[in-house]
Amino acid sequence: MTERGGRILVLGTGRIGKAMAHLLGRRQPVVSWEGLPPDGSAPEPLEPLVHQAEFVFFCMPVVAHSDIAPRVAAALPDGAVCVTIAKGLDESGRTAAGILHQALGEGKALAAIYGPMIAEDLQADRLGFADLACPQRGTFQQVRELFRGSALKLVHSTDLTGASWAVVLKNVYVPLIGAADELQLGDNVRGALTIDAFRELAAIVEALGGAPTSPYGLAGLGDFVGSATSADSHHRQLGRRLARGETRGLEGEGPHTLAMIDRHRLFDTEPYPLLNLARRMFADPPAAADELRGYLEGWGE
Repeated sequence: MTERGGRILVLGTGRIGKAMAHLLGRRQPVVSWEGLPPDGSAPEPLEPLVHQAEFVFFCMPVVAHSDIAPRVAAALPDGAVCVTIAKGLDESGRTAAGILHQALGEGKALAAIYGPMIAEDLQADRLGFADLACPQRGTFQQVRELFRGSALKLVHSTDLTGASWAVVLKNVYVPLIGAADELQLGDNVRGALTIDAFRELAAIVEALGGAPTSPYGLAGLGDFVGSATSADSHHRQLGRRLARGETRGLEGEGPHTLAMIDRHRLFDTEPYPLLNLARRMFADPPAAADELRGYLEGWGE
């Protein structure tokens, strides 16, 4: 396997995995690995590739982290850095960073990259922006250097917990913007819903152990604006379907996050009326439009 060794190992060959390999491969060798090759062949052995890597990028769904992270941890060289791009929760209600931290243990370098960074834009060398969340300044500098000169612009956040929860929870709120747009409620409504969403996000992130300012960074507000305004945004389209009363095709990180919050009682949801509005809309799509209008009629009272 020596000839396949690379300084950077990218796990996952989906859209974001290909985008990361594209950005990173311009200045240094990159090796990509896929656990489920599209041609149906057996995956290449993972551990020899990990053993040779200085940086391992997890560009796969968060549900795959649970199986892959322990294998990576067992083969990871001293001083290597693990970076995740995944935004959802696994079936135990854990973020990608939480899964990796549990697998790697203390003392291992771990970071997450979250922000408005649509894979298709990055692949086309259009600009993307993200928080590179990690406690250590040295780890940030190492990873930022890998992307120097590329289309992805990174800023340092020391709050890995806060950034991880902000990027997950924002997808609960983005569909509300899509629903308001479908109902032609106007730009003013979009502004009011955004303010309500981020008041709640700041409080929830703090309750989960992050800094209340983290949702206002690229991982939270930046990604929210990109998702809420993009015509191609899956979660914006979910909101449009809700407003039309559709009951099919409502899967995504946002509704899954709501399900995990309820299943594992991740935090007390009672103080968060907008989150509860989103829950009711997904629970009863035919009533979603009336639920949103009712919330707005009672706004500020």
